[in-house]
Amino acid sequence: MIAMLAAAAVFAAPAGFEAVQQLDLTAALRTRTPWTMTLLQPTGANAEIGKAAKVCLTGGPETATRCDDLVADGYAFQTIRGAAVEPLSAKAALKGVSVKAEFSGGGRVLRRTDVWTYRAASDDFERTSGFSRSGLGDEERFASGALDGLYIVADVLMGAGETRWSGHRYSVEIYKLDPRFGGYVQVFQYLSPSAYPSERRGPHEVIDGELPRARKLLAAAYPNGLAQLGAAPAH
Repeated sequence: MIAMLAAAAVFAAPAGFEAVQQLDLTAALRTRTPWTMTLLQPTGANAEIGKAAKVCLTGGPETATRCDDLVADGYAFQTIRGAAVEPLSAKAALKGVSVKAEFSGGGRVLRRTDVWTYRAASDDFERTSGFSRSGLGDEERFASGALDGLYIVADVLMGAGETRWSGHRYSVEIYKLDPRFGGYVQVFQYLSPSAYPSERRGPHEVIDGELPRARKLLAAAYPNGLAQLGAAPAH
């Protein structure tokens, strides 16, 4: 369970919202001035009418606060599932703040991960990437080793006659971190040749199953590596 904030919060939550998590970003990201991230989610009636959770950043020379709504793909993600400072790439020595949220309503569950990165030149933060997937989807971030800087998202594609409990093929999207702006750029997408059972045996079953195929496709399309994201894939 996400711990509730202590009484001495950075700022008072607006009416209809509660602060559910707070992160001190100063030491972890070596910011020039103190920075804090506060996660707000709607309460009571607000949680039932499509209000989005908020990510609020406080800091900079003026110690100002600004809040971003967690809205994407036409959905208001109303529940915070956690936030943490995480490594994005060992090779680039880059970290970011990962915020996980969830939308639920109308019998549908969507999960969302957004990434904020610190801009040292302007002493500010920017939301540089975001990934949405269904409740049957899967995602994994690689921040070291041969796959350093990759982010893979696999989401179910429901075929004709399939139900939630059927086996499904997945759309696999592969993203590569671009350290120049601290965000991810999609470099590949394909449909898994085989179906995966809806009852998972592990947290990354689909992505683990697709890694050998993903490695081959990436090696064939980008024989010189993924460092130059602007270059077109080989044909």
